[in-house]
Amino acid sequence: MPLRLAVLGGLLWVLYGPLELLEPFGQDARYDAARGYDVIVDRGRYVLTSLPGALALLLTALAARGLLAGRASGRLATAAAVLGGLALLGVLIAFDPLFTAPRLLGTLLLGAALLVEASHDERLRALGALGIFLFPLWPLMFAVEVLPRGAGAALIALFGAGWVLLGLRRAPAPA
Repeated sequence: MPLRLAVLGGLLWVLYGPLELLEPFGQDARYDAARGYDVIVDRGRYVLTSLPGALALLLTALAARGLLAGRASGRLATAAAVLGGLALLGVLIAFDPLFTAPRLLGTLLLGAALLVEASHDERLRALGALGIFLFPLWPLMFAVEVLPRGAGAALIALFGAGWVLLGLRRAPAPA
């Protein structure tokens, strides 16, 4: 079951990056300086672009939890899964801070969980490092503007592809 979650969650990460950062359907939220956070301007678009990210975090964190069961890093994966659930709630009630903050922190914890267990597995180390790097991705694109959105979307998609490969490579061969 964790391997299927890894593949499905990975595919959702691949979808999420371009939907969120390249805005192919237009802008779904805008920053409101008076409130200090993004407000939703189109709820349908917001759900379409954000739901894959919340589900991707939830499913890959559950996959990591299953793969790391009984290890200390499994608790990090569990915390990431809880944050994925909160991100999902943020999407469902269309309150961007409740989506964005848990998604960012959850991705960081997910990457950390993988890195803790990566001493013997280069693939987990690379996936964990990429997960941790996704944490500062938004400031690099929007605050200091040193990374284009297309590069950010590609990095998120690469993270997703890593999850797909992890799930497929660890899956037992069909009988």
